[in-house]
Amino acid sequence: MALKTRVVSFIWGFSEATFFFFVPDIWLTRITVTDLKEAVINAFITLIGALIGGTVLYILASMFFDDMRRFLDYVPAISEGMIDKAGVQMQEENPVKAIIMAGFTGLPFKIYAAWSGHLALSLPVFILVSAVARIGRFLFLIFVIYGTKSVLKSYMSTKNLLWLHTVLWICFYCYYFFKMGL
Repeated sequence: MALKTRVVSFIWGFSEATFFFFVPDIWLTRITVTDLKEAVINAFITLIGALIGGTVLYILASMFFDDMRRFLDYVPAISEGMIDKAGVQMQEENPVKAIIMAGFTGLPFKIYAAWSGHLALSLPVFILVSAVARIGRFLFLIFVIYGTKSVLKSYMSTKNLLWLHTVLWICFYCYYFFKMGL
């Protein structure tokens, strides 16, 4: 079971960094409801997938930015305005800060990966900053869910906690799509 979970984590990390639009935090926090240690292990596996996916976009965008921009515009839950906003952040602010803050702004990582390649941000810097930003968010959410679960477990069964998890992520994405005008 652990192997299947870890394969899903890697694939989800890679996919979300390239074309998928649901964050791997959904998967990681779901694992947290039943096994904190496994969730932390999977966070690092997800990170590896995300960094590989982000590096692929970085490299492609460094050579074919216009094509990558069109590709990103076709990804569900990404708009041209989001691509432009990330570009402005990357060009007018500190690009390292923009990448770090990306995980908390609602703008997808894949957009920043493409802009990083286009703007020729150092690849090692991009990978390092992305790693810190992604694992920071993954672990933050894992520990928030673990703490919440610890409080609620005396009131709810694991099955009900998993249902609550599902409902909360559905609500999050309804709000996100509404807020982003999608």
